[in-house]
Amino acid sequence: MDKINKALLKLSDKQRTKLMDAYGRVLAEQVDGLDLKKLKGNSNVYRLRVGDSRLIFQQLLDGERIILYVGKRDDKTYRDF
Repeated sequence: MDKINKALLKLSDKQRTKLMDAYGRVLAEQVDGLDLKKLKGNSNVYRLRVGDSRLIFQQLLDGERIILYVGKRDDKTYRDF
């Protein structure tokens, strides 16, 4: 099991559903009303905020998106990005 799936399992069912629904909207490019921001100092790295949970992903040049981090916001969330 990879880190992303493990982190998703740590969230409650309600939080996991909200986060994945929001990410589905990002994939469908329906970002109106989402708290989505590009991270400073990084090219093509974005964070999606849903309550106190964060999903950080990278958008590649071919349009593909790779999830880098999923979890609750804490002091270490943005350290490596």
